[in-house]
Amino acid sequence: MNNNDTDIEEECRELKNMFTLSKLKHTEDYFEDSKTEHLLFHMNSKIRGTVRLVSGMTFANNPYNMMQSLSGVTAIAFATGAFGIIFSTMWNLSYLFPTWRLVAISVLSIFGMLFWIIISHDLWEQFKEGESKKLTSLYNSTTLLTLFISLLFYYLLLYLLFLSAAVTLLPPDFVAKTIQAEHIGVRFYLELAWFAASLTTVAGAIGAGFQDKQVIQESTYGYRQRMRYQKNEEENGES
Repeated sequence: MNNNDTDIEEECRELKNMFTLSKLKHTEDYFEDSKTEHLLFHMNSKIRGTVRLVSGMTFANNPYNMMQSLSGVTAIAFATGAFGIIFSTMWNLSYLFPTWRLVAISVLSIFGMLFWIIISHDLWEQFKEGESKKLTSLYNSTTLLTLFISLLFYYLLLYLLFLSAAVTLLPPDFVAKTIQAEHIGVRFYLELAWFAASLTTVAGAIGAGFQDKQVIQESTYGYRQRMRYQKNEEENGES
């Protein structure tokens, strides 16, 4: 057994330790995109394997990087919402809306922002002749999951900011008198922050359209994979 075979066996052992519930098989294949041979690992379980693969690609994508690129959008959204929560219209609506309506608004706002970022920054991978449909689907799935996780962090951050602002700026007795409520408790502040975060996510989506396109694209798996292939081709051309 030569050194290359030893390295392959070592990699197989390490991966089997990581994926103890899945059966791994490995093959070698030549990729035209990178002009090099690659060691490929396959899982027999398609469903579990796909879930593990997409989650692994998302983890490698690091959703926190996308969150950092949305820091300016967070500032815009919070500035918009901080201005809105001092007016009684938002107090009345958050107080009157049932829980299911608040849930619906938050879901619509998060997914609306997600799809708007994808469209405005051309993040959706289009299938091209000669490319693998499965690989394109994996890239798109990873982009969706990365964005979704990043936007959940973004939404949670907005929620905590609005909750802190509401508790600090709005005396419960004054709010109760204004909206003619018998009692203002913790639930009112929780729902007001929830409603404000949902509304300002829409404003954040508009602001996301003006973000640097390359910064957003660099947070997606497919874009960075093409950059790796391009770099590899340049290095092979120089050698």
